[in-house]
Order: sequence, then structure tokens, then C-alpha cells
Amino acid sequence: SVEQVRYLVESGCVEPLIGALRNANSRVTSAILDGVKNILEKGDLIKESSANPFVPLVRNAAHFNVIERVAAEHEQGFLIAADIVNFCDGRPNSTPQSENTTKETGTEDTGSFDNLQ
Repeated sequence: SVEQVRYLVESGCVEPLIGALRNANSRVTSAILDGVKNILEKGDLIKESSANPFVPLVRNAAHFNVIERVAAEHEQGFLIAADIVNFCDGRPNSTPQSENTTKETGTEDTGSFDNLQ
């Protein structure tokens, strides 16, 4: 729930979660990225002042560069990493579903995680 995620974030889970990517195998990396994506999705539901309150915590995490590296090095396997980076930087998501949304409806993806797979 949103309340549970807020509690975890307020308890300081973001830094260690992202930091764990430094030594993770692909299975653990996938689970961590899913966790970060879920945090950002819940943040979208509780936007404060029209901004997701969890984006700065993720974007400014000491090891956010690991997510950026995973996104750059594993284009096919970890599209979710690219979407996290894009979302935190305010750019549209890169998943095929996001591209289809833009092509089929003529509307631009606004950085919401609604289109993540």
C-alpha cells in the first residue's frame, strides 16, 4: 500500500536498496529495480505540489549511477532501469508500450509509470 511504501521510504530504505545493486546478480538486480519502480509508482499516487516526493530520494541516492550503468549496459534485459533513469530525469519512458501509446494516441508520455511493464 501507499502507506507501507511511505513508511519504508521514511525509514531510509532507498539508499541501501539502490546500494545493493553494486554487488547483485541479474536476478537480484531485477528484484531491486522492481522495488525502486514500485516506490516511484506509489510516489506518483501521493504527489505533493504536483511532484513525486520519492524522485529526489531515488535520483540523489549515492549509487543512482549503478541504475544508470545497468540501463546503459543491459539495454534488452533491464529496460526498467532506463525507465527509472528517464522518470527521475523527467523524460518519457522508453518501454515499447510507451512508444505505442505515443504512436497510437498521438499523446506524449509524461513520465508516469503507468506504461511500465
